[in-house]
Amino acid sequence: MKNLPLKNKIIIALAAVVILVAAFFASGTGSGNKHKNTAENTVFETTSETKEISEETSEEISEKISEKISEEISEEISEINSESVSEAVSENISEEVSETVSKASPEPAAVSAAKNTAQTKTAEKQPEAVTAQQSANAQQHSENTAKTCTFSVSCATILDNIDNFDKNKLSLLPADGVIFAPKTVTFEEGESVFDVLLREMRENNIHMEFSKVPAYNSVYIEGINNIYEFDCGELSGWEYRVNGEHPRYGCDMYKLKDGDVVEWLYTCDLGRDIGDTYYAQ
Repeated sequence: MKNLPLKNKIIIALAAVVILVAAFFASGTGSGNKHKNTAENTVFETTSETKEISEETSEEISEKISEKISEEISEEISEINSESVSEAVSENISEEVSETVSKASPEPAAVSAAKNTAQTKTAEKQPEAVTAQQSANAQQHSENTAKTCTFSVSCATILDNIDNFDKNKLSLLPADGVIFAPKTVTFEEGESVFDVLLREMRENNIHMEFSKVPAYNSVYIEGINNIYEFDCGELSGWEYRVNGEHPRYGCDMYKLKDGDVVEWLYTCDLGRDIGDTYYAQ
């Protein structure tokens, strides 16, 4: 019965009251007809007592029915009120939460745009950071590995032996005999005299020719600036000197040290005219 609407419950309760009252009176009437002859002999007091009992019984039934209906009505109203209050509270909470979230959180498009902007700015900054780091690393590497030496090439001895020089190459001979004036150049740790000669000649477009000597596991410089060995006599050719000394091994085997003074000199007398005393005797 609790599942029925309140209106239906009230109608059913009223109908029950009517049926009970009707049943009661019907029962009294039937009993009177059945015992009509006997009732005539009954005293008036008995009839009055019966009437009083009937009235009391009807009142009790009416009270119980009223109480039952009142309880059910109260429960129904309570349930309805509870549901209404719960729905109202839930709706208010949902609306407030939605408004709060909407205010606190930016729109998806705005969020996406902000992320894209931040990523773009980060991507723009990264190449600058990488370039700066690379430059710093290169500079550090250069400071740690790059060294310097003084480098020069000269064939001035030919000027003193011009009569022995190949007449077809006079145009190749510098007026002062200097092919490459003394210059401070850089080199890296482990590089040789040959490495610097080869690099500087190529960078300055100066001719140079060399050959490998397997017997000595070294290289031999045949010509610089198209001036070769034997161009100024049978004892002429190229030698190198480092810090005023003439090493006794190939130029590719001499490892440079920071501050070295390297000279490539053309000799017309097996080194004796440039200070090499090895063949002095």
